[in-house]
Formats: sequence, structure tokens, C-alpha cells
Amino acid sequence: MANELGATEIGGGYGSTGTTLAADGDVSTDGDLVVGGDVNLDGCLILSSENHTISTGAITVSASLVTINAESGSTDDLDTINGGATGYVLFLRPSGSTTITLKHGTGNINCPNGSDLALQYQRAIMLYDAAQWHVLAVQ
Repeated sequence: MANELGATEIGGGYGSTGTTLAADGDVSTDGDLVVGGDVNLDGCLILSSENHTISTGAITVSASLVTINAESGSTDDLDTINGGATGYVLFLRPSGSTTITLKHGTGNINCPNGSDLALQYQRAIMLYDAAQWHVLAVQ
């Protein structure tokens, strides 16, 4: 059965091996999009974003671009980041002039050189692997 994109529906999905799905507009999915080859973008990659307030040293993430607020005041420690699976990438930034300290080894955060890392007006790029969030870079 063909849909409005001209693709063929197979087993509840579209396309098949060797088939190209082309669209002249937005394409969305309510689930995961799994690609077995290269992904070539001719535009911008737009990450989903969310804001979180630290609660007892922890946040739970479900987006890639996360802005963090202190639980109270303008400084706070982040011990644990809940959410994620192996291979997830996270861009973490404090809100405004807030200082957020990523606590190495207290929960599931692994900072470079085994030291805590204070962020203010900076962003941390993190990778989830083996139940740990690893800080890859700070900008």
C-alpha cells in the first residue's frame, strides 16, 4: 500500500531493503529511527532541549540539550544524571550565571583527571557508557 510519500508500507513501517524514502517536507516518528548506514545532513541538526532543577544532587534527562538550575541559590552540585543509554550524547549547561559543579565519582559522573568540574557560562559534552556519564569536553 502506498502512502502520500510514495513509499510502500511493509509490516507497519515504510520502505524495504534497497528502497529510498524521499520526502519534500518534515518526516517524524513517534519511536526510534535506526539507521544502518551513514547519515548525511544538508541542514542543521536540531537537538531536543529541556530545563531541569537539581533535586537532591540529581536530574533525569530525556533530551540532548539540557539547561540546569540550582536547587536553591546560584550554586549547586550535580552528583547523578538519571536517564540515558550507552551511546547517548548530552550537552549540559548551567542556567544564566548559575555555577553547577559536576561531582566526579559521587554518583554516575566521570570527570577528566578524576576531579570535580565547576561550570559557569560553559557547556559540558558528555557520553553515556556502561552506567556512567563521561565528560568529553568543556567549552
